[in-house]
Amino acid sequence: MQAVKKAIPVDVYQFGKNAAVPDWFAKALSDRRIVTYSNDEANPFSKSDEVEVITLEGVMHGNKGDYVLHGKHDDIWVVREDIFNDTYEVIK
Repeated sequence: MQAVKKAIPVDVYQFGKNAAVPDWFAKALSDRRIVTYSNDEANPFSKSDEVEVITLEGVMHGNKGDYVLHGKHDDIWVVREDIFNDTYEVIK
């Protein structure tokens, strides 16, 4: 048997590179589902170098430039930048 993943749109945020933080990311930060590590507490989003995302499977680690994705079931996960570029297409 073989299968192909369905094309289901997800929200994406390129960690540490996007200026605007999406609402779902900010909410996950306040819920402690996402933790960022920064040397500059005055501006933790643009200066953070690492991110941790708490998932059902455990803690996922990401670095500046990696993508944090938000699915339709409020699931959040990290995808390395090179893998994201190979497997996802930005639609808007």
